[in-house]
Amino acid sequence: MAVVLTGTVFVNRSKVNEEISELLKEATDAKAANPEAAVAILRKAYRKMRRTKTHYGVQTFLRLPMYLQAAGQGQEALDELDRLFRDGCPNSIGGERFRLMEQAAVLDKKRLVLQRQKAVREAVPVGVLSWVLDVRAEMVPPSDGYSRLDVELRRLQDNVDRLRNPEFWTPKLAKLLKPAKVPHAEADVRALVAQWMSSLPAADDDEHVRQLASLLRS
Repeated sequence: MAVVLTGTVFVNRSKVNEEISELLKEATDAKAANPEAAVAILRKAYRKMRRTKTHYGVQTFLRLPMYLQAAGQGQEALDELDRLFRDGCPNSIGGERFRLMEQAAVLDKKRLVLQRQKAVREAVPVGVLSWVLDVRAEMVPPSDGYSRLDVELRRLQDNVDRLRNPEFWTPKLAKLLKPAKVPHAEADVRALVAQWMSSLPAADDDEHVRQLASLLRS
């Protein structure tokens, strides 16, 4: 039975995987006109996924919270994102780097859900933490399976340097802060994020999130 890699999805050409593919298409078609139906279809697809050994990428599972929000179920969307952050995707291919990348993607969607619900200040720490997890993912040592491990190490370090560079994240932070309307706190927020980024990987992410949230409430 052929198995091919498509993006972040391992597609196993079995009957159940074909059924899942059709359900995902049905959910997409139903979303605009009937988001409640789209949610039900997605849940059916997910139940089938859990009975297979196929790995579907995190983007597949991030569809549900967005559909829930479209259906007017904002809190349910946030609960689903928290569950996905905590438990990960079914049939995960494993690995610390992959886990961190998935969690960063989940938090970026949570940031978007919060912004759409006008919880713009709450969205700021979530968005910044998603960037931090992207950095942490690039800091995970590569496996020995690379033929040119030295080249891969340089590539990862270049990515870390790019992601931590204030020239990269400062414009993103400004965009994230704009709807929060906290001009009095912006300088302190930038300083805290700079300190957080520079102290990786030793930084306590939870503590930095608490400090950032406190600055935004002041």
